[in-house]
Amino acid sequence: MKKNLLWTLLLLMGIVGIGAFGTGMASAYTNYGHHHHHSTVVTNKTVTNTTTLPVVTNTTKPPVVNNSTSPTGAITVNTTAQLTSALSSAPAGSTIYLGNGTFSISGLTISKNIVLQGSGGNTILTGNSKRILSIGNAIVTINDIQFKGGAADYGGAIQNSGTLTLNNDLFTGNTASRYGGAIDNNNVLTVNNCQFTSNTAPGVFECGYGSGSAILNNAGCTLVVTSSTFSGNTAGSYAAIFQLGTGTITGSTFTNNVAGEGAAVYTSGVAANSKVTGCTFTGNKAISGAGGALSEYHSASNVQNCIFNGNTALKGGGAIYNDGQDTSATVQSSITVSGCTFTSNKAGSNYGGGAIMTYAGPMTVSNSVFTGNTAGNGGALYNYNGKFVLSGNTLSGNSAPEISQVGGS
Repeated sequence: MKKNLLWTLLLLMGIVGIGAFGTGMASAYTNYGHHHHHSTVVTNKTVTNTTTLPVVTNTTKPPVVNNSTSPTGAITVNTTAQLTSALSSAPAGSTIYLGNGTFSISGLTISKNIVLQGSGGNTILTGNSKRILSIGNAIVTINDIQFKGGAADYGGAIQNSGTLTLNNDLFTGNTASRYGGAIDNNNVLTVNNCQFTSNTAPGVFECGYGSGSAILNNAGCTLVVTSSTFSGNTAGSYAAIFQLGTGTITGSTFTNNVAGEGAAVYTSGVAANSKVTGCTFTGNKAISGAGGALSEYHSASNVQNCIFNGNTALKGGGAIYNDGQDTSATVQSSITVSGCTFTSNKAGSNYGGGAIMTYAGPMTVSNSVFTGNTAGNGGALYNYNGKFVLSGNTLSGNSAPEISQVGGS
């Protein structure tokens, strides 16, 4: 009887002991293992564990621009010869990772859908005084690459005939003898967070060449620029961005660019239109003509929430000039300006509009502030045979020998 009772007690203890231990371990492993697996493989979100176990946080991030490490098995190149070979042999849709250093390239053509990924901004493509890249009928993305020393008649660094997207790229010291010191766009170009510095399109003012020291956007083409910087670019005739097509420029900065006229952006042509939003224009100079920052001819522009500070023009419109003087044109130039600030801009002493001048074209200016601008006539605004529609603006401290604030005839 005692023996049977003892065995019964041991058996009960064994069952209870094994069951409690086994169930507890299975529960802990399932909860932790399940959450750990999903947090590192399936989702990038932090998993909140409802037990008392530690929260597992995923430290793996998806690939991003500025990623200098290429994935295992990726196409990686470290020499010019390897890059040329990869562009020829890589399947369409491939990503080619370029290592650190300088790749000397002259006239390389990309004619398939491809992504070029630089190494954290330490990859340099140089043209040795020839154009660096030509983009054919393809979809191409270029990330984190510097373009230096390219030269051509059109598009010193890149001539684009496809759909090109640029992310975090630098263009410096490129030149075009005619148009597009850095880029000549003939189709669709998107520019995100890029820098354009010291590019040139030399030429004699109004000779027909020397425009778009940074970018030429041709008629019928599309340009989108976001969060980019244009500084110290020089054009003999017109602008850092010579805009003949459809252009949208947002959140970008234009500083110390020089041109004959419209040193930052020049929009021209009856089918051309520009939308400029949230940009800053500082110290740009039109050394031969009008429009220290922006100028347009027989086109349409919409300028919103921008800052214009210290821009100058030899002639009228220290910051903005609207030219609709050719009355035979089917479309007169028109500019709409709203929510902008104009400070210390200057037009020539014999010309009007320290901040803005319109010549025979309509212009609407609303809810903008004009302070400390100077000109020969109309320290802030000047209208010559055009049409000004003004509302909700604030003008103070502007000066001119003739009419200090708003002038015209």
